[in-house]
Amino acid sequence: MTTFKEWLWNKTKEPEYKDYSAYAAAVAAKEKEQKDKDSKYNTVKIDDIEIQGDEDFINKTKSALSLLSRSKTFQEIKKYLGKIKQHRASGMVPYAKPPTFEVAKPTYSSGSKWYASGIAHDTYHSYLYHNNQEWHGKKAEQECIAIQIKVHDEIVGKRIIPNPIDHLNKRYLQSIKDNPTHQDIPYEKRDW
Repeated sequence: MTTFKEWLWNKTKEPEYKDYSAYAAAVAAKEKEQKDKDSKYNTVKIDDIEIQGDEDFINKTKSALSLLSRSKTFQEIKKYLGKIKQHRASGMVPYAKPPTFEVAKPTYSSGSKWYASGIAHDTYHSYLYHNNQEWHGKKAEQECIAIQIKVHDEIVGKRIIPNPIDHLNKRYLQSIKDNPTHQDIPYEKRDW
């Protein structure tokens, strides 16, 4: 059985690596660098979710989780998220103990509502994984974006005059829902 990283490498065939072992060595070096950073981070726990990062990250994550308390949809899937961790790239690691959402600065600094909906999106990846469903790939991404839109709407609520940023965020999500492509970008090349 291939690992997710092997599957991803086989799918993308990174040209700068001659084979999977060279690619794996580069990934291992980046993971070691991340572990060194992790040892310097603070850890707090909010509503059974561990948050690991610097003070700015922890504060922004607390704010996003506070917004998610308004979302019935998120409350239904919340048990599939055990940790939110500051990281160099964003993505869900559902097979970690506990399931961990790794979050890069562009994501956690993008505004509380967007970040909150992103937490829900990645938590749904974990939900799919733990329920033995396809958790990565186009179909999974479409389902996660649909959840992200639903949670975004629950957080924002109904307004006579919508907030322009909230409106643009929703329109962006709707525009990529049918044909998402960002899931094909290798984890180490993600800039969000």
